[in-house]
Amino acid sequence: MAPEAATDTGDLGDLPRYNGGAETVVLGLDSNLDGLVNDQDLYGNSQNPVDFCIYRSINGERSNRLAFGIRGPEAYPDGTLPNPMFQYWGIFDGTNLELWGDTDDNGMLSQAEIGSLSPVNADDLPSILFVDLDISSFTEGEVAPMGHEHGSVSDPFYYLEVNTTGRVRPRNLGVNPANLSACGDPPGRPTGVWAMDTPEDPGSSITVHFTASPDESNGEEDVTQYFVYRREASSAFGAAIDQIPAAGLSSYVYNNDLHTPDDANIPVDGVDYYYAVTSWDCNPQESNISTQAGPVSSQPNGSAPPVLVSAYDTPCDEGGEITLIFDQSPDEGEGSVTAYRVFRGTIPGEFLAKTL
Repeated sequence: MAPEAATDTGDLGDLPRYNGGAETVVLGLDSNLDGLVNDQDLYGNSQNPVDFCIYRSINGERSNRLAFGIRGPEAYPDGTLPNPMFQYWGIFDGTNLELWGDTDDNGMLSQAEIGSLSPVNADDLPSILFVDLDISSFTEGEVAPMGHEHGSVSDPFYYLEVNTTGRVRPRNLGVNPANLSACGDPPGRPTGVWAMDTPEDPGSSITVHFTASPDESNGEEDVTQYFVYRREASSAFGAAIDQIPAAGLSSYVYNNDLHTPDDANIPVDGVDYYYAVTSWDCNPQESNISTQAGPVSSQPNGSAPPVLVSAYDTPCDEGGEITLIFDQSPDEGEGSVTAYRVFRGTIPGEFLAKTL
């Protein structure tokens, strides 16, 4: 059943507490359960002036502290606001998928929109289809060799930052915003399937694009994965060659290349292939197969890329160095590879390149 507002709001002030048919687990930075996240919730044992803790509460009762060193909603020293820890996507207007607080409908939150962001209304909670997570973790004290990019001249902010992102689909809420069957009828098949020879590669690679199942794009919560099928011109489709987890996207790209774990599924250059895709739900049930794309064949049209093995802080040095290990391109022995370029950068951010 959908969560209901309880009559007893307890220590949450005017905010309702939600009780469902099972445990209601809440994660957040509100350490004193006053319904707000502000300087009263700072982690007092830290040197970091914006250090918060993630707490877990179950049915309104504090359970335990999960992590500290989490950046809260306070602005960086230069005034830049951090992204919200949770960003909610849903069908709030009854027809279109939209991001909560995205007033210009461009699919992202600007600084002005973050500054004026309001909590999701209680009536809109059942309309949330998935949640984007954006968690920034900081060191407890100043350790970074260079000031943070959003530091100021007077406050360089020497704290090392690590970002974790992800997407969660609330499949266990028991709500169905699109009024579709949950694990009842099989999902609709994917559409818009097309395939192409992967450009600028050493061959043995075909890229397949397809549009998500209409059940997933319309908000049904039970589309879990997609199966990719391939056949040669003279044969029928057999078992799926790979599967792709559903991630709440409107379209997907599958690249069947040299890095495929199962070598038997690597395309053979010059052979004509046909591709098709199906969707699966949580029953599990498979949709009808999509229309097929093809014929398409792979061809070598570029050098094979090197394979990154590892990157780590150079040990026993005075700082300022990172050691990078990669395997050479298979084409180097043939004399067609003349140099390598190393790219470094932050995400999001610009990437710097150096030629070796």
